[in-house]
Amino acid sequence: MQLDNIFSSSNALAEKPKMKYGAQLALLLGFVGLAFMVAGMVQIVVAFSLLPKNISFTQMGSEMMKAMEKPENANTMRWLQLVSAGIMFFVPTVLWALIISRNSFKFLGFNTKLNVKQIAIVFGISVFALILSGALGELNQMIPISKHWAAKFKEMETAYAEQVMSIARMNNVAEYLFVLVVIGFAPALFEEVLFRGGLQQLLTNWSKKPLLAIILTSIIFSAIHMSYYGFLPRFALGLMLGLIYYYGKNIWLNILMHLLNNGISVTVMFLTSKGGKPSQEIMDSTFPIYYGIVPLIAIIYFMSQFKKESEAIAPENTFVYLKKEENPFAERLHTNNDQSSDSTNNTLNDGAEQTSI
Repeated sequence: MQLDNIFSSSNALAEKPKMKYGAQLALLLGFVGLAFMVAGMVQIVVAFSLLPKNISFTQMGSEMMKAMEKPENANTMRWLQLVSAGIMFFVPTVLWALIISRNSFKFLGFNTKLNVKQIAIVFGISVFALILSGALGELNQMIPISKHWAAKFKEMETAYAEQVMSIARMNNVAEYLFVLVVIGFAPALFEEVLFRGGLQQLLTNWSKKPLLAIILTSIIFSAIHMSYYGFLPRFALGLMLGLIYYYGKNIWLNILMHLLNNGISVTVMFLTSKGGKPSQEIMDSTFPIYYGIVPLIAIIYFMSQFKKESEAIAPENTFVYLKKEENPFAERLHTNNDQSSDSTNNTLNDGAEQTSI
């Protein structure tokens, strides 16, 4: 099994659109920044509504945290998480795609061109990815850092865990299904649309270096979760999701893998919970580093098979859905109609770049 079989492709990238990629990136970041502010305002309004009366200004912060962790407010926090994630990740990316693409959802990767083999391979990758994630979590904890930063990161991890545990209280199957939507499906849909359908695709178009785009997107994807001890597992997950999107050109396959990753965790929390409360030990569990060797080999093999299967069905290339020109090559082809065949061939070669990873 050779790595170069995985990191190679015959997909060609279209020439630059009339809206410069720098402008596209600025537009996307602007929309996301605005969306984060709107979501923050929504969270503040909801948090204030949960506060008891006659609370002093200095007590508001601590009282808000207490209110959000109360079991009776769990449903409110689930809805807040669902709405906030949609505002922060999904809405700005769709607005961005509406501006730069004439077929926005297809541009983001929402198409029906996939088969059962691809789905089965994604299932296999997802299972081994969970084991690899546990091993990388152990490796992450072994990275030496100062006591000061270790204490800071631990405090952030504790706050994050408490937030998840307040949302993931599941006393019955109905609550389990709702949490599966909030923690499983919604992040899978919203985050994949932004990070893979939006940012990775933009960086790939711009740089003409898909592997670089996947790595940068994975770093941002992991960093935005604000979890130092979970950085390596999420970075690795981002790499796998990035390759699946690049080869498959179908966002539904990414959503499936992301859902499986989150959904299995939610299911384990539900099955091991006591009195509806998830186990902290289960959430913090890792595996010895050597446990990751076999999963890594298996993932490389499955990814090579996924690449072959995707190329066999010829996935739709979203680069042809640019709004300003239905066919990115049409303008050059028409303007050079009267030139010699040699000149036309040279122009076509200039208009398309071959890229591979």
